[in-house]
Amino acid sequence: DGDFVSLFWPDNILISTSQTYKNTDHDISWSRNLDNSWIFTTTATPEAANIFTTKQDEIINIPVIPVEEAKTNPKNEWVKVEGVVSVLPGLFGKRVMYLQDASGGIKIYFDKALWPALKIGDRVIIYGKISISAGEYQIKVYSPDDIIILGHDPPPEPKKLIISELGNFVGQLVRTSGRVVKISGSTIWIDDGTGELRLYFYPATGIKGLGLEKGDWVVVVGVLSKTSAGLRLLPRSKNDIKIYKKAVKPKSKESIVAQILGKEKPQPAGADYRNYEESKVPGTKKELNPLGVLL
Repeated sequence: DGDFVSLFWPDNILISTSQTYKNTDHDISWSRNLDNSWIFTTTATPEAANIFTTKQDEIINIPVIPVEEAKTNPKNEWVKVEGVVSVLPGLFGKRVMYLQDASGGIKIYFDKALWPALKIGDRVIIYGKISISAGEYQIKVYSPDDIIILGHDPPPEPKKLIISELGNFVGQLVRTSGRVVKISGSTIWIDDGTGELRLYFYPATGIKGLGLEKGDWVVVVGVLSKTSAGLRLLPRSKNDIKIYKKAVKPKSKESIVAQILGKEKPQPAGADYRNYEESKVPGTKKELNPLGVLL
């Protein structure tokens, strides 16, 4: 793949013909230098002398801004952010990773998927275009040069929230909990009494065979994502999920008859979260929020 360029005077006299160029990144200009050589440049100069700059020049010159500030920029504007890797490429799709800084988190999308070797906790600079997919902000990168590894930090800590507080934390690693109210394949729904949340398990996470049942309480860490169907939480591995099985109480004769007749009243989701024997769940009592929800 590739092409070449020829320049002509208005009277159709040939000025110069370039060598064949190969496929290149977006927003790159193939330009003629004064010595008649042809060079790629990231600076377009219509009706003016050519200026030759590289992608690295642009990355160096543009200032780093917080992730949440990047989200306020117009669509397709170039931005540069610095943060820590919270989800590795390949886990939620080969073209996707997640990054977060002190202000928030964001999806990084790379159509070519030519990622460098990354680890959770790597501190990186990302240079790309801000965009929105299904209501979720993302930064689209176009070249491996758009990803610069600076070093390694401790893995990011999740922010502890109840379900009703999650809306402003899309793209960020969060921790929440709730009672299982619905199960459908790789998707489950939980409710903590303040709201309902969908959890989805990507195949690459290896999350399966959890033995979950309706009524179980789960404490889950994951990246909050958004689709056309609303918010969803994406755990990264089984280690992101703690399960507290529902207590099985002996049924009275009356309750058994009611169940057989279909007259037993279902318990509202989240209504009995205070009934957990906290002494049997090490380290959780001090993590109850003001509403009493187990985080």
